[in-house]
Amino acid sequence: MQAWQSSFKEIQEQYLKNSRERVSNLIELLSLVNQDPENYQILKKLAHHFHVLAGSGTMYGFPKVSQLGLDGEKFCEQYTSKSYSTSLKPIDTEKLKEIINGIVASFENSAGTTQTTPDTLNIIGNTQKKLASKSTILFVCDNPEESILIREPLSKLPCDLLISTTLNHALNELRKTKVSAMIIKLPHISGDVYDFVEKIRSNETLKDLPVLFVSDRAEFLDKVRSIHCGADGHFDFSLNQQAFTNRLLHLLKKQSRDPYKILSVEDDIDQAAFIRVFLESVGYQVKTCPHPKDFENTLSSFQPDLVLLDVNLPEVNGYELAKYLRQDERYATLPILFLTTESKLEARVESALSGADDHLVKPVPPALLLSSVSAKLERSSFLKSLLQKDALTQLLNHSALMEFAKKLISKANRNNLPLVLVMFDLDFMKLVNEKYGFTTGDRVLNNLANLLKKRIRQSDVVARYGLDEFAIIAEGINLEEALALSNRIVKEFAAIKQSVANQPGFFVTVSAGISLFDQNNMNLVKWFECANQALKIAKTSGRNQVIVYDSNKSNLSLFS
Repeated sequence: MQAWQSSFKEIQEQYLKNSRERVSNLIELLSLVNQDPENYQILKKLAHHFHVLAGSGTMYGFPKVSQLGLDGEKFCEQYTSKSYSTSLKPIDTEKLKEIINGIVASFENSAGTTQTTPDTLNIIGNTQKKLASKSTILFVCDNPEESILIREPLSKLPCDLLISTTLNHALNELRKTKVSAMIIKLPHISGDVYDFVEKIRSNETLKDLPVLFVSDRAEFLDKVRSIHCGADGHFDFSLNQQAFTNRLLHLLKKQSRDPYKILSVEDDIDQAAFIRVFLESVGYQVKTCPHPKDFENTLSSFQPDLVLLDVNLPEVNGYELAKYLRQDERYATLPILFLTTESKLEARVESALSGADDHLVKPVPPALLLSSVSAKLERSSFLKSLLQKDALTQLLNHSALMEFAKKLISKANRNNLPLVLVMFDLDFMKLVNEKYGFTTGDRVLNNLANLLKKRIRQSDVVARYGLDEFAIIAEGINLEEALALSNRIVKEFAAIKQSVANQPGFFVTVSAGISLFDQNNMNLVKWFECANQALKIAKTSGRNQVIVYDSNKSNLSLFS
């Protein structure tokens, strides 16, 4: 809140300075109008200055200035419109003088007393409270005193700690409390923790919950079992607390997305400053583009999640920029909001025809601006998630997988993390579709998709790669661990009895190919090619098995 107050005071002082210059320009232009009442270019300049004051006055605590600015803008526009050809009369210039004097008086009467409106303070305060909420970590252990083991590493994170001594109690906590991550201390004597985690992974509301195991001693088979059940890591606490803390922090960050990015296309520096400071104070990242000539480059480099457009811009208006955006399929779902003093029905129709999502009339109350921006961003995010998903299985689709893969490769290169790709392909699916029909074939695809979702960790990426192909990208595990996980999936799927109406059930197998990303010898394309080569060998050498591509030996190795 103090940061907002300080920033607002700074931009408000600049606004008052700019407004004094703007009022001087208004007085000078009025004098020119008196000398040449038929010069419409002077009137257009007057209208522009009034337009700026109309949009910015209320933002900075001068609602009367906004009203008078709007009156002046409309008054000038009636003489500059094509349907109105009469020149100004002395009585008209007196009207303009009255409006300008009213603006001067509004500034003078409020000098030294202006401050942020209470509504704006409440909006910022409430939003910042939501953003500042701590993570809640659930620690499951038989002995509550053992919580001292994780209190020290957790003290470095902004989080609260809950403790459960039984799995049933932990499940109740998960149902009633919004838990950010769960840590389970092994050995745990009051139930099968691996089965417990598997059930969590199959629960729609808990399936993305980060789960970590910690123990005094972690053997290889313990780590494999942890991966099998869907845990995000298993740490030997006596050896490496820092690795545990880093992993937990990574998982918590992954739950919270980066701030939404907003591009504000606004040529008035005062309105642009308020929009930037206000939206940044509630957690958004804002970039200002003051001139349309810079719009394309700024759009490409900044990659915004939403665009705020002023209608009255130099050389190119906001409607034309919106139409330009909508012609590019990359920005088909990008929300566009107009901020303008034009409230007429024609302006709203023009906004809709240009592809805008909303039309807000200046001066825009901060609450309305924030609610509209928030709603459009949430809807856009939802639409993007739908576009990223395969309609049948609800897994990521091919395009989304490749985008995630690029990001994970970049991260692996920076942090030197192991990164594994596993490609799965259903065996003899053409025969299944021919014999039992495509509806049954779709059910088989969904059965594999559900098994993959059940077996992967919260940090892994799973997608439908092609018609009968699926892919998993797992970071932080080596080939042995990936092989153990893949073999279990292959064996478990082969044991699933596929159902078909009015006929005996049948069984389907799946083959898999694994490739460990080699930073020195692979790029994205090569990585997927290697996994597909391994998968092809698995298919041609008997199916229902896993093949690992060995990048060190530049050949393929069969593991059983």
